[in-house]
Amino acid sequence: MTAQPVSDPPAPAGRHPGPRPTRPGQWVLLVVGTLLTALGLAALVSGLVLAAAASAQQGGRYLSSPPDRHQTITYALVGPPAVLDLGEAEVSPVPFLNELGSVQVRVTAVDPGQELFVGVAASEDVDRYLDGVAHARMGAGTEAGDDAPDRVPGERAPGRPGNRTFWADSDQGPGTRELTLDLRSGSWTLVVMNADAARPVWADVQVGARSDLLGPLAGGQLIGGLVGLAAGVPLLLLGAAGLGRDIGPVTPPRGTGPGAALAGSRPGTGHRHRRIRCA
Repeated sequence: MTAQPVSDPPAPAGRHPGPRPTRPGQWVLLVVGTLLTALGLAALVSGLVLAAAASAQQGGRYLSSPPDRHQTITYALVGPPAVLDLGEAEVSPVPFLNELGSVQVRVTAVDPGQELFVGVAASEDVDRYLDGVAHARMGAGTEAGDDAPDRVPGERAPGRPGNRTFWADSDQGPGTRELTLDLRSGSWTLVVMNADAARPVWADVQVGARSDLLGPLAGGQLIGGLVGLAAGVPLLLLGAAGLGRDIGPVTPPRGTGPGAALAGSRPGTGHRHRRIRCA
């Protein structure tokens, strides 16, 4: 019987320690720390923005948009209704409402010789006054010089707006006219006309706002942001460090490393063969 070579059994692989299991508490620290850090950063950025806005209001200044030039061939430029519902704040002392905020409207006639009228009234009173009167709603059309998309048709000529008594606040005259309005509940509409109720109307309109609450709000946001960072960053670092310790080095089994192929090709390191003799 022919002897067949028999390979020696492979050497047992060496035991190696696996990674230690991650403790749930470390994940909790990591998640809570991440949330607190993110919230702290958001509050800090918000506080800086509010602080800059409060600083810009120093000296009674208003945060205003750039002036927009509006024109219409009709009798009046009408702003969109502003609906306010202050709820319980309406019955609070007046100083509180003044701190809550106010709005400023500045209107300048493009023609220096033209007297303008600017007024704010309840929306229902404005609707009755301009019923049947051609007017234009302030919008992209009146800014571009083509008020056709925003025009409301009418055949009636209005009376002088300054002779009406329903205005909550109004101003008229040459040059720049200005209104300062405290916040009040209701639906309010801004109207810009020529003082003599003639047409067309051509004016630069600028709207601004201010609130004495921006300073305290900025302080609260900044403090909250710093507290969030002070609590969140240490938790985040502790959680990340704990997870790093749990991931231990992995030792590859014997004979499976990068040099295993080279080691197996050396002389005398291959499988040893034994011959089995049969009687």
